[in-house]
Amino acid sequence: MANDYTSTHPASRFTQSLIVQKLATRARTTLRNRDLIVDTGETVTTRTLQGDHEILRALAETFDLRFPAGTRFPAREDVF
Repeated sequence: MANDYTSTHPASRFTQSLIVQKLATRARTTLRNRDLIVDTGETVTTRTLQGDHEILRALAETFDLRFPAGTRFPAREDVF
């Protein structure tokens, strides 16, 4: 029941934001709305992606997630 709430309820932060995370041996990479964050444990770098085309590229190249061309991601304030 809790999983259903967090993944579907309109007030859940997971339906209010774009959140993707990938764990690897050397880094944790997170896409939170338009911020691409790479945490190596020693350094953290953040880059703000400038448009849907950069988000689609990051999703494909970094997270191996592909969406149809023209997919749009609404600009949202960070809810964290």
